[in-house]
Amino acid sequence: SDLPSNIPSFSPSMLPTLSPSWSPSISLAPSDYPSLDPSSLPSSLPSISIAPSVSFAPSEACADDPTYKFYLINDPSIEKGCDWITLNYKKRDTRIAKYCSMTDIKFFGCPLTCGGCLCEDDLEFKFPLNYDDTQFRDCSWLTKNASKSKNRLDAYCIKPEVEASCPLSCGFCDRLSN
Repeated sequence: SDLPSNIPSFSPSMLPTLSPSWSPSISLAPSDYPSLDPSSLPSSLPSISIAPSVSFAPSEACADDPTYKFYLINDPSIEKGCDWITLNYKKRDTRIAKYCSMTDIKFFGCPLTCGGCLCEDDLEFKFPLNYDDTQFRDCSWLTKNASKSKNRLDAYCIKPEVEASCPLSCGFCDRLSN
């Protein structure tokens, strides 16, 4: 039927509507473009920061080390700092995935940029088993069985993505505080 339905759809339509909707749409992600009609008065409410602000060392503020440099994976003759990771908006996600998975960069050099301010396991992270890459485990599995934990830690925490995502289970947080 060509008549509108009272039941909302679960996917976007292929054609735009002829008239605007009366209720504003809600987006969970910020727009890529500035508003054409910005507000004239500042907000009376404080801004909420999405950047981590808690440090793994309680007496220190969480910040990137401005003197920290690392070498590019594709060209080890070039050094970059933390700001380079997020400098190019189009390459930011790729760079974060590539460089922030390295434990030294995430926790020592660029903790604010890479989300390494809190030394805790990523509860969403799952990794494949060495002997069966169709089965996945989370960080808690590494230490769940005391009689197997040493072997598991030795086998999995040598992988950069596991150590970066499971720093607490891999014992990396203990090394940070020393």
